[in-house]
Amino acid sequence: GNSSSGPGHASNSSPKSSAAASSSRPISSHPAAFPPTVPEQVLNDPGSTGVDGIAYSPNGTVLAAGDLNGGTYLWDTATMAARAPLRNPTGQGVYGVAFSPDGRLVAAGNVNSTHTKGSITLWNAKTGKLAAPLIDPGGTGVGGGVAFSPDGTILAAADGNGGIYLWNVATHQLATPQ
Repeated sequence: GNSSSGPGHASNSSPKSSAAASSSRPISSHPAAFPPTVPEQVLNDPGSTGVDGIAYSPNGTVLAAGDLNGGTYLWDTATMAARAPLRNPTGQGVYGVAFSPDGRLVAAGNVNSTHTKGSITLWNAKTGKLAAPLIDPGGTGVGGGVAFSPDGTILAAADGNGGIYLWNVATHQLATPQ
């Protein structure tokens, strides 16, 4: 038999011992393991103390960012021009943003820094007008994650009580089981 271990030849190590050997090696966290990169574009959130949530529209033409000052900013991805900010009427920081599957709505998961009731604001993505405010029934206001169902009929929103609330997008009421 041939004892070569190159491509197309048998090896002396079994798949089990080879897998065990490779999985026992630590992954390097040394900076050299991650070469520096340069972003294509840097977008600045005007007057922000930090951006916490970002999302692309389904067709990729708009980028939304939610900031801790209560603004949701929309950028045209072709020109990188910023639109007028969508200001949370309660002044709560925005911790999560999501577009509806059809791109018509932007949801912002808002957190009140005083830990009172949080909210979700639904915005018309094209006009920037407030479509509906949804008040967190859980009460803490800590959370902010938002996501639309694939068909866009339900909006899921997280809160700091460990609750996930499902909202009917058409009625702006908590969804009821079917």
